[in-house]
Amino acid sequence: MSSNPASPVTRITPPSDSKIYLDLTGLPWSHSFLLTILKSCNSNLDTFDISTTTIQGVNVVPGTDRPQSTSHSAVMEIVHKNDNTTTTSTIYLKKIAAIDIDKPYPDLRRNICYARNELTFYETCQTACNTPRLLHSVLNTKAIGDHDVSDPPGPAPADLTGVGGILVLEPVNLDPSDSSSYFQKSPLTIPEVKLALKTFAKLHASHWNSPNLTSLNLQRHGGSYALPNRNPTELKKVSSNFKKFCSEFSPLNPSFYTSSILSVGRRLEESASFISSSLLSPSPFKTLIHGDSKSLNTFLSSSHPSLLIDFASAGPGHGMSDVSMTLVHALKPGYEEENLIDYYIEVLKGEGVEYSKDQAMEHFNLGLCDYARFMLGRFWGSSTPATFESKKDNENVALVNRDIECAEQFIKRVEEALTSLNL
Repeated sequence: MSSNPASPVTRITPPSDSKIYLDLTGLPWSHSFLLTILKSCNSNLDTFDISTTTIQGVNVVPGTDRPQSTSHSAVMEIVHKNDNTTTTSTIYLKKIAAIDIDKPYPDLRRNICYARNELTFYETCQTACNTPRLLHSVLNTKAIGDHDVSDPPGPAPADLTGVGGILVLEPVNLDPSDSSSYFQKSPLTIPEVKLALKTFAKLHASHWNSPNLTSLNLQRHGGSYALPNRNPTELKKVSSNFKKFCSEFSPLNPSFYTSSILSVGRRLEESASFISSSLLSPSPFKTLIHGDSKSLNTFLSSSHPSLLIDFASAGPGHGMSDVSMTLVHALKPGYEEENLIDYYIEVLKGEGVEYSKDQAMEHFNLGLCDYARFMLGRFWGSSTPATFESKKDNENVALVNRDIECAEQFIKRVEEALTSLNL
């Protein structure tokens, strides 16, 4: 690679057209940006001299480039030379750039707010749980102000160039040949989901009923699917989307779709505001939650405590919102729900938090219904047996969006939860 002498700032020429090599303004990364990252990577090396370091090249580790509609991430290798010694430093980089997001402004703004929230978590709350080490971050949200993700977006700024965030983390060891490495998977076994629940319980215990939750400067309501954080149009689709879902899937299992099952969509839509208020109103059970506890946001290990990633939706909430999503997202039907909740309560107790089983089950049922409202309004309007089949091996998709047995077990459990809550 060579620098670009025509640029007023020395920049690395991208090796490909992948936007992961571009900054928030759409320009190639600068040498100074990469040197700042290297300084963080090698901060424990007394012999590392940033002033004599030159960048030789930057490359994506094959198979790790993940362009999404709202973000772009990859594991990167930075090749650098210092005192005639060539070294490779590896990083994980996640970028959310407004100029790359082809969505209406309300959705775009929401994702920039999520980027701000994630960076804030790493800067202020990282000690609350085990996470990869933060090496460097860049944040520019000036054009969208400091409003919360749940606030009305207002008019779109004329120029969003440079708005967004870049997060640079120490990569996680995923080498399957290394017995001390981490892994991600879906579905999870019972022992594996216990590893995840233990990590979430410790996060929750760190701020249980804390008077300082609002001072963390995270989003007002924790949770990727918290009702105030969602597009209002989703709620209006819950009942109709569920009718479409039942129409598509009931021919495969007619006896399952009883009148009580068919009422789930309507009941969720009608009770959504009550459920949301019950979870988000002031309560002695409120704590700091992760907010997006899907299985691939947890790195598991048989040798080390689990690691959590992706804190874009972290904030105040009920811990059971994390627990309910964890159990739904990656567990096959047949698991003993109450035993896993008992385990979570025991971990909390070990951390000094008392949480009664009755209270935990009420909060679990509320969290389950809250997640179901999101699932039906956001996804199930276009679900068919064919779409489930096409996603069946995608580990990043919730099992209830790719496994019919899991989806129907989910519906059955949600109907029981609604009935238990008298909704």
